Amino acid sequence: MKSKVFILCLFFLTQSIFSQNLMNCSTSNGSLINEEDYSHSIDPIYLANFEPVVLNIFFWGINKSSSPNVPTINEQTVLQNVAYINKEFNQFNIFFKYIGYDNTSFNSDIHYSGSSIHSIKSYAKNNGHVIENSFNFYVPRKFDLGGGQASGTPSRFLGVSENNFQNVTYTILHELGHSLGLLHTEHEWDNSSICERVTRNPADIAYNADCAGDFVVDTAAKPYFLGVGGTSNEIDIDITTCTYIGSGTDCGGTPYQIFEDDVRNYMSKGYPPYPNSGCHDRFSIGQKIRMLETIELDSELIVVNQKLFPAITTIASLYEPYDGSYDLGGSFPNPPTFQPGFDYEFVDCSCSSIPLNCDLPVLYEETSFQDLGTIYGTISCDENNYTSIVHPNHTAIKIIQLDDPQPRRCWDNNGTGPQPIGGTIIRFKDDLFNLNISREQIDAKMIIDESYFRSLEKGLYKIEIYYDNGTIDERMIYVRN
Repeated sequence: MKSKVFILCLFFLTQSIFSQNLMNCSTSNGSLINEEDYSHSIDPIYLANFEPVVLNIFFWGINKSSSPNVPTINEQTVLQNVAYINKEFNQFNIFFKYIGYDNTSFNSDIHYSGSSIHSIKSYAKNNGHVIENSFNFYVPRKFDLGGGQASGTPSRFLGVSENNFQNVTYTILHELGHSLGLLHTEHEWDNSSICERVTRNPADIAYNADCAGDFVVDTAAKPYFLGVGGTSNEIDIDITTCTYIGSGTDCGGTPYQIFEDDVRNYMSKGYPPYPNSGCHDRFSIGQKIRMLETIELDSELIVVNQKLFPAITTIASLYEPYDGSYDLGGSFPNPPTFQPGFDYEFVDCSCSSIPLNCDLPVLYEETSFQDLGTIYGTISCDENNYTSIVHPNHTAIKIIQLDDPQPRRCWDNNGTGPQPIGGTIIRFKDDLFNLNISREQIDAKMIIDESYFRSLEKGLYKIEIYYDNGTIDERMIYVRN
């Protein structure tokens, strides 16, 4: 009996690559992960035991060739989306590290309006619009089909239309769900031979919730809302209460049992006005577990088949600013600025009584500084004045969502630290960490001149700063403009 179910699972996986009925988004299932390797758990205790995982994310605006100075994205809307993404995913230990955006270099009339994510991905790879160790999030004016697309389940390549991005809609989370291994909750609902059945009793001969539909047990078997039969005038959702009011049945004739959670699920699709109703606001426990397991299982694949693993970075990266500089006694004009979507607590710290140099923030792993036990200040995950999310001098950082009681990266600079005397700029010409590089020596005046760094050609750099006490500070930067 077990072997028959296994064969059915394989058949379904094969079919799902080609047979989605796509309206609001488009995603192919190119996964090499075996379905039997998933736990299909819906246990909140099991979910709580996953270790935090951090993924790099970079945003690309796709502009019209004839109007490259009218970008589809800007820093304000990018940061709004970064906050939106992190506030949702941080709840279950998936964290996105914002590493930057580019809104000037990707100029293409074809991909600006009416292209697919697969075509965008191919063009981007051939024209230098890809950060290999990151999720690449593209924003054209529109796609050829729907408001957003992901290039596979899983995949590091996805995007939403300009309208969805500027308005920070749920479509962003929907496509990230696909990128992390989720299918639509109604997947194959209209396939009479392999549709997901309503029953959630494993002893029922009709039970297939872990082997059909979206493979997630705690999302109900359901049809394509507001269009059973394919017409927009067959309304089956009350958008004022976000409840199912239809009378459909699964392919075995059993009436659907659809609850508000299923209507509100990020991965549920339907005709307008359902997508714009405000009903989409949650993932299920089973979906959260599936996304975390997808990241784990992808990491176990051989290198050439990994989709997500290259984007995985360290927890320590969340304690690094995405912009600005630490004051080393020079005239750095911009403070170290951190990404939104987190609750930050800045704790007073000191290095004056111990042999520890905190003129720069100490390493993430270094915890021997003195925690003075007082809170200098806090910043909420809902903070929308993004320039205010800075690391104050004489404090260490706590990120509440990481559930780590230990403050990190004490910065206790009393203005008597080493002074910069010059440096070296190393350019990675391929935007990859390889030996195809160029070097340029710069003097002490240039090393503290932010306008000089902003004038650099777009690309990946390593900055080596030399100090008068013989120490060297190394920083990686990506120049986006």
